[in-house]
Amino acid sequence: MELPEIVTRVRGERSMRAFGDELGLTRAAVSLWESGTVRPSFDNALKLLPLARDAETREALAREYGLRDVLQTLINELGVRAL
Repeated sequence: MELPEIVTRVRGERSMRAFGDELGLTRAAVSLWESGTVRPSFDNALKLLPLARDAETREALAREYGLRDVLQTLINELGVRAL
């Protein structure tokens, strides 16, 4: 799964503006991520990780940014098994 698809899946049904507001960003920033023009920063990837609703998306994002340990910690805290 490519990064633009990951971001789109994390955003889900929310508008780009609402999603940007939730992350403290502009709609334009979200649009740039989804078009593949700009990659989310590492800090923003950390914000996206817990918002991913399905294991496939979480794992793809974790793989993209080398966040597998962070993902496992979130899964352990939430009591969910995804890895």
